[in-house]
Amino acid sequence: MTLGAFNVLVCDQSCDMAHIKIQGLNGSLLMQGPQTHISARLKDFIILNVDPKSFHKKAISIVGDEVFSFSLSLTPNATEGPGYADTSKTDGRLKLSVGCIQMVYLHKFIMSLLNFSNNFQTAKAALSAATAQAAAQAALSVKDFAQKSFRLSMDIKLKAPLIIVPQNSSSQHALVMDLGLITVGNSFSLMPADGCPLPAVLEKMEVQLTQLKLSRTCLDPDSDPAAGGGPGIELLEPVNLQLMVRRNLSATWYKKMVAVEVDGDLKPMKNLGEAGGPENPNPRPEAVGQLGAGPPQPVAETGGEDQEDLENLRFNLNIESLGLVLYSNDPKQPLALQHQQELRLGELALHQLQVSGRIRSSDGLEVTAVLSGCTRTT
Repeated sequence: MTLGAFNVLVCDQSCDMAHIKIQGLNGSLLMQGPQTHISARLKDFIILNVDPKSFHKKAISIVGDEVFSFSLSLTPNATEGPGYADTSKTDGRLKLSVGCIQMVYLHKFIMSLLNFSNNFQTAKAALSAATAQAAAQAALSVKDFAQKSFRLSMDIKLKAPLIIVPQNSSSQHALVMDLGLITVGNSFSLMPADGCPLPAVLEKMEVQLTQLKLSRTCLDPDSDPAAGGGPGIELLEPVNLQLMVRRNLSATWYKKMVAVEVDGDLKPMKNLGEAGGPENPNPRPEAVGQLGAGPPQPVAETGGEDQEDLENLRFNLNIESLGLVLYSNDPKQPLALQHQQELRLGELALHQLQVSGRIRSSDGLEVTAVLSGCTRTT
């Protein structure tokens, strides 16, 4: 199936609101015996703000070559029988690539579209009901896959949205939120299980969020907003987060490992703020603290193994440092020079913050937080 392009003009009796353009939609479904192959691709998508008084014409647009590219291959029963012990075999392979979607938030424009959609209450109710039904069916499918130790190989690259929030519809000054790049990859391994004829299947998934940024800038119509849009200053230094997820695909019978284990590592993060003038805060000494949810409640013993209070999820997040730097606000300075060293008032930093916890099958929750140090410098 191929759809070259189509345009939609959103309007009411008084004025035009938005112009929607979609171009280059391709989709295919191929079934070869027990195998199923699905693919889809969208090249371009844009929503134009047709208000002549607005400086920001592209409400939603794409930065890059395509909106998304998706492919899914399903091979039923590929991991049954002799294929169970072959970790290179999977029941499905998913490949997803999503380009950067640039969104300009204009309150007046958003509200006009929401008010326009209120004219279609019947369609909205039907869409909500269909969405709820699809979500319930998807949840059942995911649960069924989990019970069957469904192996899905994933290669996902998401260029997270670039969100621009102008001061108003005619202003070039804006807040730019670049949510970075998200990548997901996984692999499978086997773990011998004592007393069982088959080994347990474990999945290792690595999720990375890189280059999350927050800045204040002056937009230039001839510049690329993805590159900063013009001269600006960082409000949040680039953030990188790495998550390592280990899933026990044989959790229904292999109890020596929790169903899901998550380890997170947040690289040093620094928030850059402004103030109207210097302050004299009270000195804050270095501190070491621990916060816990209290000792776990005793669990009543039961005779059946199915009633055991087991761990469903274990998580651990390590934050190397989290800092807040305060600068004096000098409106006479150019935007690019407002974070000079001589305008710096001070810095508050938290060092080695660790948060860990577990969720049990009885819905019990345990959380522990440890802060190694807190410093303030001027």
